Amino acid sequence: MKIHRTHVLTIALLGVLASGSAAAQTELAPQAKQETETTAEAANAEARVARDEAQVARQAAHAASAASAGGAVTADGAAQAKVSAYIADQASIDAKTAATTAVDAADRADRASDAVDGNTAEPLGALVAANRAANRTSAATAAAGVDAVVAEAAAQDARDAVAEPAPAPKPMAAPVPAAVVITSGPGDSIVGDYKINFAALDKKGNGELTRAEVKSNPTLTAEFKAVDSNHDGRLSKHELEGWR
Repeated sequence: MKIHRTHVLTIALLGVLASGSAAAQTELAPQAKQETETTAEAANAEARVARDEAQVARQAAHAASAASAGGAVTADGAAQAKVSAYIADQASIDAKTAATTAVDAADRADRASDAVDGNTAEPLGALVAANRAANRTSAATAAAGVDAVVAEAAAQDARDAVAEPAPAPKPMAAPVPAAVVITSGPGDSIVGDYKINFAALDKKGNGELTRAEVKSNPTLTAEFKAVDSNHDGRLSKHELEGWR
């Protein structure tokens, strides 16, 4: 529980008044009256804080209610917003109750101060009453502050619940393998610009050269298989285009 420096001084003064002689109590009466007034002022200041906290909680409850009533993108979001709005509303009610308690306690401290000022109450009794009221005000103000925090958090939860969820990341496309193209064509020759006399080699005159007919050309013999693109064992004029 929060205890003010004023309350600490009050406790010390109460000890003196309670244990001292009548003469001591009479001598300390003016100080007791001053302490009672100071305690009442502190209680009123805390009561104002409690009212402010209740106002914060009430505004948060209204915001949560508006968010819930505005509709949500998803059914789950709507349900969560409704729950959050209820929590904020209950916290607002609790904060208002705490603020009322703080104000009532501060009023009691004021009455104690007024009584001792008007000499309708003895200083010791007034100081005790004011001190108790101030402590009650402090406790109620702290409770109102907690309720305000709860209400604000619930309001934020309600806003988050109705907001459109972030889009899910797009799945990465699987890599497409490069197309493999298989072509059929003449084999590579190691001597692309080599020249031959096709007519001289074509002993049969049938427009084709066999292995036997190209034996006299060592290079063409070595590359016969590469040049024979259709693998029929014969070299046509077309297959020997680069050799003519």
